[in-house]
Amino acid sequence: MTRTPKIVVGSYVVDEVRKVVAQVMGHEGPRFQLRLPKGGCEWEAALENVRPATLREELRAKVQAANEASEGRL
Repeated sequence: MTRTPKIVVGSYVVDEVRKVVAQVMGHEGPRFQLRLPKGGCEWEAALENVRPATLREELRAKVQAANEASEGRL
């Protein structure tokens, strides 16, 4: 039996509709409030449209956000 990691506030997920990695900022019922690692406006995503990000996906998104910040693109 494979255990699916629990999605909690602060964790990183992939929004399968937008095809992006995002951080979970909150949740209400079956909907999550998500934000890109580089910041910006939050959006809502349904539980069935998100999955936990792999470590590789999470690190890639964080590094990309850090690079953009250091280059003044945020």
